[in-house]
Amino acid sequence: SIPYSNQSLWLRLDIENVKDIVTENIEESTYVIRKKFGEPPFVLPGYDRFLKRVDQEQLSLAKDNIEYFKSNQDIFLKIAEFYKNYTYPEVPDIDADASLYNRGFLSNKEALKCEKFHNGSLSEKISMIQNFDEINKKLASRLIFRNFGSVNDFSVDFEEKEYFEKINSDNIENAPLDYRGSRKLTPKEALVRIKELLEERKEESEQKLLLELSNEITDTFNI
Repeated sequence: SIPYSNQSLWLRLDIENVKDIVTENIEESTYVIRKKFGEPPFVLPGYDRFLKRVDQEQLSLAKDNIEYFKSNQDIFLKIAEFYKNYTYPEVPDIDADASLYNRGFLSNKEALKCEKFHNGSLSEKISMIQNFDEINKKLASRLIFRNFGSVNDFSVDFEEKEYFEKINSDNIENAPLDYRGSRKLTPKEALVRIKELLEERKEESEQKLLLELSNEITDTFNI
């Protein structure tokens, strides 16, 4: 990836109708997996001992598609060019936690500020909040209230109140947006899903974990 240099791109080859791929429908007719080095799930080499575990119809389709791309390198190179240059769409009102894809990586100056913040005591962390830009102020405040609880500081308390009101709103449209523009799962939605899973999963250990999670969400968000 050119805009996200920490990502490598892996084109799925078990796709149907490769002969129908043209420049105008690349995004709809192909699929790329984005990987960072050392990030699970890991990519295994194409050795026979691994390939024999792959569905043989999938494997046959992938081999046929490889031969097609060898004979039609122009479209393959257009696919590569499309994904190598692809950038995530701008999301208006994106939540601070998901803003990295929009903002890019920190400058060296900002990174040093963050390092000093993380190495500081709680009181030093609080005093440093105002040294950050608006998004990093939010992130710093969230780090504090998520890890240290109530600290009786206006910036932290204000961000905590605003965040909890947004994530726990009765109106799902108020839920924070991720980098794809999708709404985050709200606590109330999570409780509904947990209730469904409790009906599906009958193992005692699973029931116990689900009930613990339900109680944690209920207590944390005062539902």
